Amino acid sequence: MRYLINDRENEIIERFNALLEAITREAEAFLSPAQTAALRSYDFPGNARQRLPAEAWQRRLRGMARGEQFLIQYLINHPGAHFAELGCGLGTWCFLAALAGAQDVTGIDLNRERLETADQIARNILPRFSSAHFQFLYQSLFRAQFQRPVDVFYLKAAIHHIRPLDQLFEFLRKNLSPGGVVIVHDSNAWHPLIQWQAWRDRGLRKLASMPDPETGERIQYAVEDFLSVPGLIRQFRRHGFEIAHAEAYVGLRARADDRLWESILKPLNQTLPISSLFAMTYQIVARAK
Repeated sequence: MRYLINDRENEIIERFNALLEAITREAEAFLSPAQTAALRSYDFPGNARQRLPAEAWQRRLRGMARGEQFLIQYLINHPGAHFAELGCGLGTWCFLAALAGAQDVTGIDLNRERLETADQIARNILPRFSSAHFQFLYQSLFRAQFQRPVDVFYLKAAIHHIRPLDQLFEFLRKNLSPGGVVIVHDSNAWHPLIQWQAWRDRGLRKLASMPDPETGERIQYAVEDFLSVPGLIRQFRRHGFEIAHAEAYVGLRARADDRLWESILKPLNQTLPISSLFAMTYQIVARAK
């Protein structure tokens, strides 16, 4: 199965698939029991690759590829870029960024086991796939310091945990390179199922705190406090960003054939705000003015 129409982009996804296979096959040999448990329990695509029949996995990977197409295209056109993921988990999208051409890759998270797992995978498996330099930081993102400006800030299923938002956008502007982009993937607060799931998981509580890994001070985080597509766009514009690309996914991203996807669904996803009325998830790309 082809995952993306463009040959170069499709090749990157095929290499990503091979990387996931290598991780699921080899990782237990060098991971600690705690790290193996982190890998198996987290929403890591390689777990689905093992569990699903081949055809179902190929469809899921095609859906992922279509969702990451802007990132892949950007990194192809900006070789050697610095990619930084906020809330990187096991580093899955850090690894994809490296395959697409990022040279410096930074992942930040507050879960030690997941970060250590990502670091071990980067050390033991990634050199066969990429020459990128990886750095995984166990710290509050607001304390992070970079040796060079960031070309791509990436937040996947993360912005609904990060607060305060004003401080986040200030951090992004301060560290973004000229012409760099911020890519946000998240669930859409306008969708009733998303709101029901959030209420089921957290009740009415939207804010909590946890100790800073470095200082021990309590730091604020949000509990499944999702933003709508228009809400996030307003936040970006209020903080001096312009929208470079936006999609709200109305469905069939994995199942649609190329003709249906390219001619109807992909343009429909980009028809805001109409698509945001029905979409469960979205992608917003912004750059500083």
